Amino acid sequence: MIRWNLQARCVVLPITDRRVAAGQLAMLETMALGSPLIISQNWATREYAVPGRDALFFEPGDVDALRTAITALWESPRLALEMGAKARHVAGLMPDMQVAAFVALLNDSRRLHEPLGAESWPVFSTGR
Repeated sequence: MIRWNLQARCVVLPITDRRVAAGQLAMLETMALGSPLIISQNWATREYAVPGRDALFFEPGDVDALRTAITALWESPRLALEMGAKARHVAGLMPDMQVAAFVALLNDSRRLHEPLGAESWPVFSTGR
């Protein structure tokens, strides 16, 4: 599967239901390999890439938008290579970004609970 992904001009990940958080793992794997990605838009996939920079998005069921995205990457190999390189870079940053977001969430939770005696809780950091 990895070999096919690496050899493809672009990878299309169609997700039929935009209400379901699905496709993130395959999306991140594709991005980490540096393959240009076209993916259905849902609330989860939009958290991992900037439209037009790291991936091309389309609404589930919008065949015209999917056709436009495929044509854009097919007709511009340079765009596809640049998008793949940016996606690989973003995927490499993802673990640090997720840790930072989690630490911020923990510290926000601590601040919210200070009136309840949370001042004795530790202040969390990423260790960097």
